Amino acid sequence: PLEVIQTRDVVVLHQDYGGEARIIPLTDKHKAINFRHPLGDSIARWDGDTLVIETINPHFADRVRFGPVIVLSPRSKVIEKFTRLSEKELLYEYTIEDPALYTAPWLAEYSFYRTNDRMYEFACHEGNYSLPNIMKGQRVAEERAGGKP
Repeated sequence: PLEVIQTRDVVVLHQDYGGEARIIPLTDKHKAINFRHPLGDSIARWDGDTLVIETINPHFADRVRFGPVIVLSPRSKVIEKFTRLSEKELLYEYTIEDPALYTAPWLAEYSFYRTNDRMYEFACHEGNYSLPNIMKGQRVAEERAGGKP
């Protein structure tokens, strides 16, 4: 899930996985080059109906992960685009430029779909998936001990 909030000055992107809320200023100027943040320095702008976010200078040791599986170096640039295709579908595209790790820029895309479901912090779901097995294991232990479930 992705929650998008926009004010006059910033766009906030919040996902349940990881718990970070990215607060991205609507501006055309990046911070000073010595600005260091694990997620990098992001700025946002509108290109017609598309929200464009440019992120540079990620800093976490010598490599940082963008999303769950993409490794970036501090020399990387990530361009993200959000375009509403319909009332229910939001197209998400991103381009990775990182000459330290990749021989050419590359693009990925997928869609987010509107839902009325609530968003919960990711760790809360772990117990929901394992609870039936925990209960079943306890019933087996009770039976082996001669008790009744």
